Amino acid sequence: MITRIAMALLAILAATPAMAQATGVITGELSYPSDEIPKEIHICAENVGSAEITCTNDHIVGSGDNGRTTYRLEVAPGDYRVFAILPEGAEFKPSSGLDYRAYYSEFVTCGAQASCPSHEPITVTVNAGETVSDIGPNDWYASN
Repeated sequence: MITRIAMALLAILAATPAMAQATGVITGELSYPSDEIPKEIHICAENVGSAEITCTNDHIVGSGDNGRTTYRLEVAPGDYRVFAILPEGAEFKPSSGLDYRAYYSEFVTCGAQASCPSHEPITVTVNAGETVSDIGPNDWYASN
């Protein structure tokens, strides 16, 4: 009896690393067209195939005068469009409205300049066990 229990526990422990690899991570820096980044901002990833949305509002604030605010979002493997949003009921009320989505877009990768021709969201591919970095959902200037 004890041997069967021990074998079952070993089987569970052996499977744990594989289960931990069943997700990937998206990270990036946040920005906002203001003096500070509102604490209410959520960062979300919408699965392109299923339309399932995964969000976090955990902001990681760096130290020092140039402390950057970043995020870390764990998702299932897949293709995603990443955006920042202020949820309904947030105290901070931007002029663009509470349902406005600031995507990681071609505008962001172009340098967020007026001369950037496109605000098209970029699809991000996440594989199991992989971290995709530098995904900044910061296109607060697109009309959507």
